[in-house]
Amino acid sequence: MMRSVVHIVFFFSFLIVKGQESHDSVVFATPLEREVLSARDSISDPLLFLMVYDPNLDSTGYLIVRDELNAFTDRLNRKRSQFKSDVNFIRYVFRKVHKKYLHQYIRYGSFNELFYSGNYNCLSGTALYAYILNDLGFEIRIFETKYHSFLTVNAQGKPELLIEATDLWNGLVEGNNQVLSRIAEYQRREGDVKFGADTLLLIQHPLLTHIQLKELAALHYFNLAVVAFNNALYSNSLCYLKKAETLYPDSQRIKDLIIYAKDYAQFSMTESLSPKNSNAINNTYNQKRK
Repeated sequence: MMRSVVHIVFFFSFLIVKGQESHDSVVFATPLEREVLSARDSISDPLLFLMVYDPNLDSTGYLIVRDELNAFTDRLNRKRSQFKSDVNFIRYVFRKVHKKYLHQYIRYGSFNELFYSGNYNCLSGTALYAYILNDLGFEIRIFETKYHSFLTVNAQGKPELLIEATDLWNGLVEGNNQVLSRIAEYQRREGDVKFGADTLLLIQHPLLTHIQLKELAALHYFNLAVVAFNNALYSNSLCYLKKAETLYPDSQRIKDLIIYAKDYAQFSMTESLSPKNSNAINNTYNQKRK
């Protein structure tokens, strides 16, 4: 019996599987990616995990971006003494980051586009703010929900600020009660999201999970896997997912999609599958908040 093809939603894909390779094999985009993911437990710079997916990136290119980003953060920090409170300073940082890097929201995009074109989405914008604010010494917490990612800035154990990267005008929420209210609003909205009959949902989406930057990088790989999957590049999708799993081994979302990708990669070897006939596996981290 002919099976429907599964289709998903996320950013760009590059071809990384050649010939009749094992579906469990992992083909690295560059030697740098191989080195970083192989030594993941001993690498302290989360920016590496966010950037190394790019087949055009080498260590020189990474250092150029890192040094420019660190210089930008240093310039922000030199202004810090001019502000009467951390809240006022973070307001300044929020605006400056948007002006410098976050120029055009796109639903599907990759992290490094921030630096080359100014294109961003909720995941890449959250990752950038998290990296900069962490470098500035703030206590941050990154969250994934069913269909979104965002971060909070904590003080005395409470989330006193929330940063929504995709909303320049209302994306900085101030005060513990207001932050908790915004998070509750996200969850209410996600509970009301409706999908068409041609959409296949991954069941184990987290309601609200605190994650680290390395795990956010894993979700970036997950998004790349979704795009490949939607284009019927199932072996490519599986390769991205294996990389995601190395960075975020506890993610049920990643584990579930690995099962689908293996299934469809095997099936595609014996049947003619077209993405035009496929269901859509809905994904989550590209929603712009208003």
